Formats: sequence, C-alpha cells, structure tokens
Amino acid sequence: MKPIREWKLVIKYTLEFILVVLGVFLGLFLNQLSENKSNRHLAQTCRNNFITEIDSNKAELAGCYATHRAFFDTIVYLINAREESLFYNMSFEIPDLTEASWQTAVATEGMIYLENQEVIQLSKCYEVQEFLKGIHQKVLDMLMSRTLIEKFTNPGISRIEIQTELRIILSYLGNLVRMEKSMLDTYDEPLTLLHAGKQGRKNR
Repeated sequence: MKPIREWKLVIKYTLEFILVVLGVFLGLFLNQLSENKSNRHLAQTCRNNFITEIDSNKAELAGCYATHRAFFDTIVYLINAREESLFYNMSFEIPDLTEASWQTAVATEGMIYLENQEVIQLSKCYEVQEFLKGIHQKVLDMLMSRTLIEKFTNPGISRIEIQTELRIILSYLGNLVRMEKSMLDTYDEPLTLLHAGKQGRKNR
C-alpha cells in the first residue's frame, strides 16, 4: 500500500507543478500578446503623426517653392530688362518645417516598431529637411546683408553693378529652388511607405 500512496503523491505534485508551469507560460503569453498589441498601436500612432507632419511640411514648402520660383523668374527678368527700376515684388519666405513627430518617436521608442525601410526613409527625409532649413537661413542672410541693401538703395549705382548683384542673388536662388523641388520629391518616399505600413497593419 505504501508504494501506491507514494506514487499518488508523486503524481499529485507533478500535476501541481505542471499546472504552475502552464499558468506561468500562459501569463507570459498573454502579457506578450498585450505588449505586441501596445507596440502595434504605438507604431500606428507614430505613422499617423509622421503622415500628418510630413503632409503639412510638404504643403508649407510647396507654397514657399512657388514664391521663390517667382522670385527667381523676376531676377532673370530684371537682369535682361532695359528698365532701371527695381520696384518689383521679390518675396522671400522661410518655411516652418517641423520635426516634432521625429523627436516624439525617438523619445517614446516608437521608431523601434516601424519597418526598417520606413525608418531609413524617415531619417533621410528629416536629415535633408534640416539641411534645407540651414540653406534657407543662409539665403535670407545674403538677401538681408547690409552690402546688398546699400547697393540697391544707392541712386548712383550703375546698371552693371546692379546686374552683378542680381546674378549673385540668382545663383543662390537657383540652388535653393532646385533643393526645394528635390525636398518635395523626397517627402513622397516616406509617405508612400507609411501609408502602405498603415494599411498593411489594418489588414492583419
């Protein structure tokens, strides 16, 4: 009788051990499911934020690009014109290009849960955008420089001197509008991936 009783105890404790192990694994499994769901939600939030911000930045830059392109065309006209007057609408704007979504995604570690290609294209996009912001400031500094202001307001300045200064401006603006056009195209790459990633997650 004693061996039977011992076997019953062994079976009892074995079953209890198995139940405990299964309970632990089940808890870990449910916790992992919850964590995965939370991570997917964080990734989708990041995608939505990026899409909203990049769309806004693209619209902002598109408006400035049109203004600067018109400014460029005006300078070309003035260089070739016979008129002496420089009273034309030559507007220059610095676009308000934000990067709050990138900073938030980095701070919340949401970037970890995006696809690799999304992260690569986003990194490239914001890096080029930051470089472009520096170029905008340099062009503005050039346009607002004391030398140019003095020359354009000096009634004794010759036509040749004016054209020389206009060609300097034209060189800066030409590079700027090309970079702005390139930036507008660069925005499309991460947007395409983000929309695809967003749609793909919905279908899962």
